[in-house]
Amino acid sequence: MLHKWFETPGMVIALCGYITIISRLNVLISAYLICAVGIHYAFLLAGKRYEHSKRDELAGNERRSKYLYDIMYDFSYGKEIRLYALSEWLGSQFMLYRDKIRTIKKSIKNYEMLVAWIDILLSFIREGIVYAYLVFMVLEGDMTIADFTMYVATIAGFRGAFERTIRQLADMHGLSMQISDYQSFMLWPDEMAEAEKPVPVPDGPYGNVSANSYEFEFRNVSWKYPGSNHYVFRNLNLTISKGQKLAIVGNNGAGKSTFIKLLLRLYDVTEGEILCNGINIRQFERRQYYDIFSAVFQEILPLGFSVADNIGVSDGLQIDRQRVNSCIQRAGLSDKINGLKYGADTCVLKIIDDEGIEFSGGEKQKLMIARALYKNGAVMVLDEPAALDPLAEREIYEKFNGLTENKTTIYVSHRLASTRFCDAIALFENGGLVEYGTHEELMELDKKMRKCFIFRRHITGRKVSGCEKEDGIKRKQEFIGNMAFSQAG
Repeated sequence: MLHKWFETPGMVIALCGYITIISRLNVLISAYLICAVGIHYAFLLAGKRYEHSKRDELAGNERRSKYLYDIMYDFSYGKEIRLYALSEWLGSQFMLYRDKIRTIKKSIKNYEMLVAWIDILLSFIREGIVYAYLVFMVLEGDMTIADFTMYVATIAGFRGAFERTIRQLADMHGLSMQISDYQSFMLWPDEMAEAEKPVPVPDGPYGNVSANSYEFEFRNVSWKYPGSNHYVFRNLNLTISKGQKLAIVGNNGAGKSTFIKLLLRLYDVTEGEILCNGINIRQFERRQYYDIFSAVFQEILPLGFSVADNIGVSDGLQIDRQRVNSCIQRAGLSDKINGLKYGADTCVLKIIDDEGIEFSGGEKQKLMIARALYKNGAVMVLDEPAALDPLAEREIYEKFNGLTENKTTIYVSHRLASTRFCDAIALFENGGLVEYGTHEELMELDKKMRKCFIFRRHITGRKVSGCEKEDGIKRKQEFIGNMAFSQAG
């Protein structure tokens, strides 16, 4: 746009110069040529507007075709593509969207071709009339051959300047529409805007935080998805004490992960407020607030770079290799990493490096735990590892508990046995907190928590529950308790 902006004035001046010379011949001819310029410009603008009107449709189909293309070469989809014979179906879907893209581009080119034909026709009429007038003047003796030659050259120069200027102006108009789209996007209101005068997070920024120094309070918090009338939470009140180990439990869809995202301010509350040491978290700078937390989310998304890069990513390019190795050992990945050809420099996934490693679900979970340990946030969060079986999940939780002994830690799960070691358990159901207390307190209440935990099974010919301590059935009870929530209701 800037290049065209600086080039255009010279073109306009040259065009005006040609029109001035032609006006000496006849003012009406000059007026006619100016009108022809306006008509031609209007048709070019129509073409640019038509092309712009197709941008969203074109972008949508290109996005879908690119998604299918990415799936077809992504190594992680290989098993499903082979097992379910998806290659033909994916290929047909890909070609469907490519055909739509070709159709849209063809319609744009057809419109451009129509404008070009109209331009040729107008140019023929425009210059035919002018040349006919010049010939008439020569035949009538009102113009010499020398003047005729000069005006013919002027008309030719006018044609070149006219075409360059008009196309330049039309291109600038097309670019201005793209810039307007960009400006509209950049001016879109930020739903999670920073406070005008942010206050520092207590205990200073990342690198100067200490364990057991943060207390969080959910005060009358309500939240719903934008555009939805259904509240996931309604008037939720809950306090996370300093140094507490809190378990968030409940069935799938109870709002456990949403609770974590609100706490981390990945979402902003719809109503109410969340306080950190008595200060509304909206008053903090988000980047500084994020530095409090080390989180292992439910969705395990390793990066296609080295193991060391995946773990030390919070330090950017300044990765502490000794600390990386320590975190690998603490997370229980030493044997796996040491057995790799390039050790911690081995690439994860095969997207960038063909020799990259594909970790199992449990190994990915440990990799993310190592990343969380490396960041060393004051508050640790472990969202429920959906890819793990009950026994593997319990092992992960117990290991994580040992690694975060002196930190505020939040565990998310729908399996009760994974949370018995926590200081407190919060049971979520139907968008609200229904029970809160220690494991023993909730058992004594004999409400929802106890009903979920007790699971009748004929092992010794009588009923058993997770509260019984008989040696012969203890381990079987714990295994059953792991699956109690998924079976309840």
